Amino acid sequence: MSDKQRGLVPAVASVFKRAKHCFCQLHYLGNIAEPIHKTDEAMKIELRQGVRQEIGPLVRQEKIEKEGVLTVTGGIPSPMETVSPSEVKDCLERLIAHHSHPRLEQLYQGLCTALQQVQPVYQRLHQVAGWLTKIADLLDPQGKPLRSSEQVQEDLLNYMVKIETISNQQPEVQPFFQTILKTTISYAPGLFHCYDIPGSPSTNNDRESDFRDLNRRLLRTTGQKGLTRSVIQRTGAWELLHRPDTLQNTILAFRHIAPITL
Repeated sequence: MSDKQRGLVPAVASVFKRAKHCFCQLHYLGNIAEPIHKTDEAMKIELRQGVRQEIGPLVRQEKIEKEGVLTVTGGIPSPMETVSPSEVKDCLERLIAHHSHPRLEQLYQGLCTALQQVQPVYQRLHQVAGWLTKIADLLDPQGKPLRSSEQVQEDLLNYMVKIETISNQQPEVQPFFQTILKTTISYAPGLFHCYDIPGSPSTNNDRESDFRDLNRRLLRTTGQKGLTRSVIQRTGAWELLHRPDTLQNTILAFRHIAPITL
């Protein structure tokens, strides 16, 4: 199993000619979600700008400088919880219903204007996010009868036909569908093998964590960055195997190794 790296795919096919090369499903889902994430981040920026423009003077307090002695304690304030504008809007509605005030009304109207500016983008993102949720559910074996790779592939392709029809009727979501379609076609040759191999994982994230652990261990013991690749090339992939966590356990493990006589 791999992340479908460009050079690794032909290398595996050349060396392990009869092996099934699985592709990580989490990386597949992350790739089809990438353009949606970028659009979501751009929408958040636009929303913040709209909020500042509409109600900035109402909520921005003037900074008052106070005389005193500046001290550095090294303390870092705890991060505040993020509150979405929609939550603020709901709160304002309750406040106005309880006790109306011109300033609250102005704040509420300005916030509604800012939310309306990003509403079309939000609706598109909400719709496409539903597609991703459904695709992830189709691939997830939990709570479903045992399925073969052909059955899972057929389910996914049938759903692709469904969202293609929707995207053809809604040009604004067409770019998102094209990314999903292109990525699905690219991953399809190795996306479904795990359903035919008992005990086969659908992701290689655990193996990636082994590489991260090795990198941290080498940095801790040598003080040098970037040694992972050279160490594996020089000494072999055994460096990735889990090893005893204490010196005593390491000694016990070595006692089970038969001595080699030269």
